[in-house]
Amino acid sequence: MIGQIKKRILKLVPLVHVNNSSQTIYECLLGSIKMYQVTKQELWKERCDRLLSILIDIQCDDGGFDIGYDFNFGYKHNKGESTSPEMISLIALCLYAKEFNYRNELRDNVTASVNWIKEHSREICSDMWAIPYGPHSTNNIVVYNGTSFVCSALGVYLGVYGKNDESLVEIYEGMINYLYHNMHSDEDLEDEKFWYYNVSKESDKIDYYHQMQQVEVHSIANSFMPSDVQEKIIKQASRFIHKKCQSSGSIINYTNDSSFSNRIHVWGLCSVASGLVHASAYEDDLSISYKDEAVRIWQFIINKSWNGQYFSPILENNGDVYDSRFYVRSDSWVFNSLASFYCISGKDPFLLRIINDSYRKMEECSFSGIENHASSMQRRLVLKSIDICLKFLRKIK
Repeated sequence: MIGQIKKRILKLVPLVHVNNSSQTIYECLLGSIKMYQVTKQELWKERCDRLLSILIDIQCDDGGFDIGYDFNFGYKHNKGESTSPEMISLIALCLYAKEFNYRNELRDNVTASVNWIKEHSREICSDMWAIPYGPHSTNNIVVYNGTSFVCSALGVYLGVYGKNDESLVEIYEGMINYLYHNMHSDEDLEDEKFWYYNVSKESDKIDYYHQMQQVEVHSIANSFMPSDVQEKIIKQASRFIHKKCQSSGSIINYTNDSSFSNRIHVWGLCSVASGLVHASAYEDDLSISYKDEAVRIWQFIINKSWNGQYFSPILENNGDVYDSRFYVRSDSWVFNSLASFYCISGKDPFLLRIINDSYRKMEECSFSGIENHASSMQRRLVLKSIDICLKFLRKIK
């Protein structure tokens, strides 16, 4: 009840406007590269070039990338500080370099990113490495997915730029070992595993959407730097989520946390579809079922979220629109995911029209806009005021 009151009051506070979030740019670039690969149209090459220019321009001086706004991940992240999940930017840089034979031109940028990874990665124990989610906020390892994103970026880098750096191979393989070692299973089902979202044993939150984002990037990395252990991660993490999809009877929830159960955030849901399609390459008996579930999710997003201009970012479980505002970062994730759909759809013209319209909408606002995930001084003051009022009301009862 208290949480709902906070959310209703916060909806009255203006959202933060974010310029060129790295997530928006790298998701749009990844999607545009896919569209160029399948269409070979110069239009998509031009779009890739523009997005690459922006991504290079927003790279931090330390070689990392920043999401572009304040937020809280258990610790406060300050705008301008590089974080490990934003190393998907390095994946985008490497895939562009490979697709357009641009390795030399991007060498300084990717080297700076790799040096950032080297600086902040930590050896946890023998043969295991990890990296803090936000090393400028805390050196503690508090969230697993940051290690997945950095690990996968290293795998792609090593595949595109050469595999002769033994120190990087050690970190890459060590991160794979760390992630596999920290997977869990229900009822000791060894072929279906998951990560708890937080490293802390105090929380049993499982984030289904982020888990499939991890599957997606590990699949990309494994195509460049194969690993038997990484293949186990892909298979076991995907089987766990696929079983959840099959048993739910509807669209899979964001997490197992009841506070998220009544909302579908399409930027994360689309990652379930993308991850399943990538994982289908590692399965025989389940491959068709994975793809069928992915198509079901994509069709749900198009039917329920697409309004002819953009994707409504948050839906009720029944598909009704909960939040109809345009969040460019959310649309970028859906755009990239639908590009994967287009690659397997037989070049559906209806889908192509949606993908083009989605891109144009993001381009019109220079890939910038309001962000519901962002924190601000005003929003923090409102939350603090609410907490003070609630404490006072409890005292006088």
